[in-house]
Amino acid sequence: MIKKIKPDLLFILVILVTAGILNCQLLDNSNINFALAGHDEYLTVREVYSILNPLSIKHFFMAIISGDVLYYGRIMFYTDAIFAWLPFKLFGITGMVYSIRMLHSLMVIAAILILSRTFLKDWKYRLIFYLATLTLYYSAYFFMVPKPEPMQLLILALFFYFFKTNQYQFGKFFLLLGIAYGIKFNILTLLPIIFIIPFLFQSDIKKPLNKLGFSIFYFFIGLIIAVPCLLLSPVKPIFLRSYINATFANTSNYDDDKTVGMIDWLGDGFFGAYNGGWIFGVLLVILILVILFYSSKVWLRDQPIPADLLFIICGLLLILPVIIFTGRLWPHYLWTGYIFLMLGIVIFVQSERGPKAMRTFGFSAMIILIGGSVYCSINQEKKLISFEANTRKLNMNGQRAYAYLKNKYKIFIAIQELSVPYPFNNMLEVGRYNPFTSFNQPKVAQQFIWTGFINPQIINDNKADFIIINSLNFSDTTINLQTNKDEITIANNRLMNEILGRKLNIDTIFGSIKIYKLEK
Repeated sequence: MIKKIKPDLLFILVILVTAGILNCQLLDNSNINFALAGHDEYLTVREVYSILNPLSIKHFFMAIISGDVLYYGRIMFYTDAIFAWLPFKLFGITGMVYSIRMLHSLMVIAAILILSRTFLKDWKYRLIFYLATLTLYYSAYFFMVPKPEPMQLLILALFFYFFKTNQYQFGKFFLLLGIAYGIKFNILTLLPIIFIIPFLFQSDIKKPLNKLGFSIFYFFIGLIIAVPCLLLSPVKPIFLRSYINATFANTSNYDDDKTVGMIDWLGDGFFGAYNGGWIFGVLLVILILVILFYSSKVWLRDQPIPADLLFIICGLLLILPVIIFTGRLWPHYLWTGYIFLMLGIVIFVQSERGPKAMRTFGFSAMIILIGGSVYCSINQEKKLISFEANTRKLNMNGQRAYAYLKNKYKIFIAIQELSVPYPFNNMLEVGRYNPFTSFNQPKVAQQFIWTGFINPQIINDNKADFIIINSLNFSDTTINLQTNKDEITIANNRLMNEILGRKLNIDTIFGSIKIYKLEK
């Protein structure tokens, strides 16, 4: 019994300590540490803050059921708000941010534990699975960036637990599948196979058919729990239209690149980001093909579908659409699928399927993959450590720039680009969610507005008085993006004159941070 518990306790301890340390970083602003805590956190902070500190009772109700972000559902935000309520009351925004980060870390822990305890009975194989998932660089990413994937993985883990317990038949627990879909619609590709599986486990097709409608009903109940505003759609169709637009019609992004293809995803987004290089990636592909071959033979001969084959298929169904159709190379999109692939491989290794030599190969390959993952993660973490000095300087100079503008000018609107420190307080003053256009939101005399890309249109739309730029490239500070193009564009007085009839003059400089004043 002690042996069975040890790897689980070790996993929990290591991941909690790691998450606790990582989440202490940049509790005032996270955008300049893009390598882990990224600017996406501002979205969650804004939505949760709207629930915890609403402008009115109506605002509170709308912030829960609809808010300003529907492509992540709402359950993530109102769950975060429940967990962060007391820390927010005691420690303000800093307490709220830390508690949300830790909640998502706990979700990762719980999801991995449930999957391993459900499908891996031997402690040695559970330990391999823990190591294979814990050492992933993007597991650390999800400790710090409150995105929907950890909660979705947890809900899916619970679903598969009940799915297996109920012999892969339909049931009320399909409510969990609806919640997981509502959290993020990327699991759309999983739904067909999950709804087909109950028919594969029964010789009499009438039995699962009788429960199909029942399970679909619970699926939609789960979807409404995740996205409560859908319940009002019959009365207010705008909610349904908004949800559809936010999910299916909102797949493009400013970071899309038409030149990014499947080869780029496989090279940088999959083999490089998760296991350290092409050699490890090829080894992973061989493992997947071996499992597909041997487990498919078992499935066709004996039925039902083996669990290892199920998770390999689920992992591929989550990964392949991303690497084929997505034009932006954001490797964290692959994380959930990669977790399922790892689980499928470990289930196969512990099974009796296939020749013993193949299972031994699989075991050895997993150890090598874990080594590659550790190597990849260490390299990424070394970059973070090297960025710390610049990050501290950038934070200090950012505070000086803010203090300078606030003290010198009583009223202004300042546009700042991606890598300039952007404290959560400043963001919430001007970026608070307001569901009612007739509601007079308090105006802020001194506004700092963050934007990813500065151009004349953004300057004109916001009626900016100042522009704040970090003149260093991200590669010199925190991330591997270049901002020189933005600086050149807005610093070109001829262009500014032609478009806006205004000139840019340097107002002051604090280290790498420059403040431009717009003058007519």
